[in-house]
Amino acid sequence: MYRVSLAPLNNSGVHGTATLAVRGTDLVVQLQAVGHIPDLQHVQHIHGFTDGTDATCPPPSAAGDDGVLTFAEGLPFYGPVQLNLTPFPTPTSTAGSIQYHASFASADLAFSPSDLELKTMVLHGAFVAGTYVPSLPVACGVVERVN
Repeated sequence: MYRVSLAPLNNSGVHGTATLAVRGTDLVVQLQAVGHIPDLQHVQHIHGFTDGTDATCPPPSAAGDDGVLTFAEGLPFYGPVQLNLTPFPTPTSTAGSIQYHASFASADLAFSPSDLELKTMVLHGAFVAGTYVPSLPVACGVVERVN
């Protein structure tokens, strides 16, 4: 069993928790988050590296001169996408809350479930200068083993 505490990036206010469980040959993901922009789809991923490097969440100093942390600026910290957590949610409440649950077969993973402690979870999607940027990181958390 693994847990992720999701903290805001880009001053988004998005935060939440996730649990990841390895059940047989499946990875079961449960995620609750608030603060998303309602009525817009929000992509979410498990990120990491394939060489055993420990993925982390980017610090505010990783943002460019404009102060906005882009997807690309976060890559050196959280690594490339290793699992799309689909279907991507579209919150409908004014609180921007999502309740997500999905199972993924281990054969469909780009990593071994035993490597989960080296991964991060990143939630995306926010407005920048009046334009919705679906790839903009809005929350990140490191995957931690709980048992």
